[in-house]
Amino acid sequence: MSQNTQVILLAHGSSRAAWRAPFEALATRLGPTTRIAYLELCPPTLVDVVTAAAEAGITRIAVLPVFWSSGGHVARDVPGQVEAARQVPGIESIEVLTAVGEHPKIIAALATIVGEIAGQD
Repeated sequence: MSQNTQVILLAHGSSRAAWRAPFEALATRLGPTTRIAYLELCPPTLVDVVTAAAEAGITRIAVLPVFWSSGGHVARDVPGQVEAARQVPGIESIEVLTAVGEHPKIIAALATIVGEIAGQD
């Protein structure tokens, strides 16, 4: 990813602030090149975050769906939101990454955690 890329964690969303807190903490911990957006039920939307990025001079976006798989919402709802975000002036490209739960490093990390819990470290 280039220095002019904003990573957007795209989570489901909830009207409950307590549900959103871990996602917001994660985005904060990952630093200034990472923001959080929500698919539904609460702001900010993907278009909101992409618009703010464009206003800050960002031209490239990488969307990382924070879902366990690329089913349901990722297959049906994300493409429409990404297409709307592509209309934001100043944005050159938006890349949608594989759902975080399908990433080999996440799977390996979970295997390590389960192994530790099961006493197989």
